[in-house]
Amino acid sequence: MKRNLIYYVYPRQCSMLALNLFLLRKYSRIFNGRKIIFAVEEEGLVDQLHLTWMFNDTHDIRPYELIMVPKGQDACLPKMLESVRSTDPNEITFYAHAKDTSLEVLRHKSIDELSLWTEEIYRDNLEDPDHVDEILRKYPCAGTFKRRDFHHPEVWSYKDNFFWFNHEQLFRADWSGITTGLTADNYICRQFTYDQSYNFRIEKSDRTRCMNPITNWDPSKVTLVTTCKNRWEFLNNSLPTWLNKGFKRIIIVDWSSDIEVAGHLEHMPVGSTPVTVVRVEGETIFNGGMARNIGALQVRGEYAMFIDSDMVIKDMSQAHVISLVHDRFYHGPHNIPPFGTSLVRMEDFWNVNGYSELYLSYGWEDNDLYNRLEASGLRRCFYDERMVEHIDHDDSLRAQYRDQRGRKLHETIWHNRDEVEAWTSNHKRAEKQFSVKEYML
Repeated sequence: MKRNLIYYVYPRQCSMLALNLFLLRKYSRIFNGRKIIFAVEEEGLVDQLHLTWMFNDTHDIRPYELIMVPKGQDACLPKMLESVRSTDPNEITFYAHAKDTSLEVLRHKSIDELSLWTEEIYRDNLEDPDHVDEILRKYPCAGTFKRRDFHHPEVWSYKDNFFWFNHEQLFRADWSGITTGLTADNYICRQFTYDQSYNFRIEKSDRTRCMNPITNWDPSKVTLVTTCKNRWEFLNNSLPTWLNKGFKRIIIVDWSSDIEVAGHLEHMPVGSTPVTVVRVEGETIFNGGMARNIGALQVRGEYAMFIDSDMVIKDMSQAHVISLVHDRFYHGPHNIPPFGTSLVRMEDFWNVNGYSELYLSYGWEDNDLYNRLEASGLRRCFYDERMVEHIDHDDSLRAQYRDQRGRKLHETIWHNRDEVEAWTSNHKRAEKQFSVKEYML
């Protein structure tokens, strides 16, 4: 079977967008036909340039087509269907969208609840392409959690608007009779009856697992690790938001700052949070991976949260979505600063040899770590971005102490999967001399 994808995305930058694009990449190999992304173009959303970068880099699903459209699935549904129209009986298309990226949804549901539910829908529809082929030879459409309207049993839909359809079955009929305001799920029910459609999974009691996620957030098991090279103006604002949150310890790696971080801390009032300053001397180029590994060596608890010095902890009530269980790790949404804030079990961190120390230019080592953690069998999860907030500053500061001359080399490393995964088993971490000072703040 030739398998196409129609994918609608409302690209508001949030952790649910990151999860949807991650899952799309995960299953993109099953689409051997066209992959067409329809993205809403609107002020305040991720623009076409950045979307292209996201689909080409972290969420690489190439080849694909990106088409910018006005807001609303119903408004562009005819255009989306027309883009793949054929009557080939051996051609099928999967219709899907980036789920739950609206602010309205996020106000009423937790990220963990939404994430589990979203993962199940993608998995049920895309995990077994051979089974999909078999079903779509017999049925005109198929999806997950088919349901009927209680008062109008002739009206039915696939929950959350994810479904497959067979081209011959759909396009040989009067497929273009679409009225304004008709959404995709209503559209498919107008074309086929409830009995004609196939249900990959009946809605059953195990759905409650998604709606009531296990959460056991305990900050006393978590050590915060941050790095600083001449960034006290940021750390002076972020550090107070980390204190008195119940964390086991805060570790600050001072990467040869001109004025020692320890000197600043000595003027701060005594408190109840243990703070460790690890000072590395004589470094002019900032190696983020190496600095974080040195900080990780000082962690004595079960978990570490790696956080940049320009990140303020805004709302710890959102931490309830983080489950301290042994099958996962967490990081922030892609393409915005919280992406680099991660939480990982230390045993899992050292099992993949920590951060790669090969990247000297800005912006590679965190993604490299996440991909290797995932390759080790861990589940990638996203925390609620409302938990932290970025201190705004000019982009030039991000690369100020980085070796940007090596950026092309680092891109080569990043795109070479063997070289990325080799860090886990073949590379020895650098040994640096450092001093340690302890404080209670």
